[in-house]
Amino acid sequence: MSGQSSVASDQLAMFQQSAATDTDHLLLTTDHLRDLWHQSFILDTYSTRLEADFHRERGMQLLQHFFQWWSREPRHVLAVEQSFKIPIDGVLLSGRMDRVEEVRGQGSGLPAVQSGIRVIDFKTSPPRSQNEADADLQLSIYALAIQELYDMPCTELILLYLNDDQVVERTTSRLAGQLADAQKQIMHLKERMDEQDFHPTPGKSVCSRCPYRGICDVAAVS
Repeated sequence: MSGQSSVASDQLAMFQQSAATDTDHLLLTTDHLRDLWHQSFILDTYSTRLEADFHRERGMQLLQHFFQWWSREPRHVLAVEQSFKIPIDGVLLSGRMDRVEEVRGQGSGLPAVQSGIRVIDFKTSPPRSQNEADADLQLSIYALAIQELYDMPCTELILLYLNDDQVVERTTSRLAGQLADAQKQIMHLKERMDEQDFHPTPGKSVCSRCPYRGICDVAAVS
């Protein structure tokens, strides 16, 4: 755990230094990023050098896509790998948010943005639909956690999909009524667990992402 905290602190320091000012927020360059990636990449976890080189280059491509996304605007990073524990009707939920940013109202001709907190969750899986992002319980929990941790509204929740050829961004938010519904979902899940009701609830959306769908008798997709 201490190792994780150290890595998160190093990442946060790097991003904070790179976004030190609004007019010159690109102190972090692609060359610097490549150097950091090559320095930290562990070759001996792969069976062959060819396999290691493939994954190292693929990782660099993902970082370059991320860098292009990141450099679109000045960013004010509050935390990376932000852990949380929040009580909901007697249930203690814990988790970790990949990235937390402060969103400041933008001027200078940029589109108006409501000030608040933005949570970004990184993914390397195939992108989910906008409707799925709008209904995602995990993102709702993040919004509830932001209310507990920061004295600012959670104005944006982003699923950021990093793939070989592009970055796909699904941006959503949560109203008070949606957060209330999320709390009801959590309590319903707790009741099922208390009753040891572990019957499967297959669906095309959840089954398509499940690694066990190929051996599951009730999977909605093969």
